[in-house]
Amino acid sequence: MKLKITPKTKIALPATIIERLGTAPDRILAEEANVSIQTIYSTRTMLNISPCGKHTFSKNRKVNAQQMERLVAQLGFMRDSVLSREFGISREYVRQLRQKYNVPTFSKFNKNNN
Repeated sequence: MKLKITPKTKIALPATIIERLGTAPDRILAEEANVSIQTIYSTRTMLNISPCGKHTFSKNRKVNAQQMERLVAQLGFMRDSVLSREFGISREYVRQLRQKYNVPTFSKFNKNNN
């Protein structure tokens, strides 16, 4: 990975951590480098590196018909955040779908969630 670092750029992280920016979660890199997550985040954004794909969601991601069927079938039976991670969409989109189909939120105490 080529980095464009100007003489004014101050980076206080080891080169091994900088090389892994965007390929591992910020939290993991922060623990390994013994710095705050904010330091990792600031450095990554300063170098214009996207976060690790594990936690990023595409706002324009299209869910095909088969996936949509599975998603709608699971609404109300799982937390919105779990569904959003599983399908790679935003939690807000899952919430909007749940409201569109008039499905109540997931609750471990809800009798309908068997």
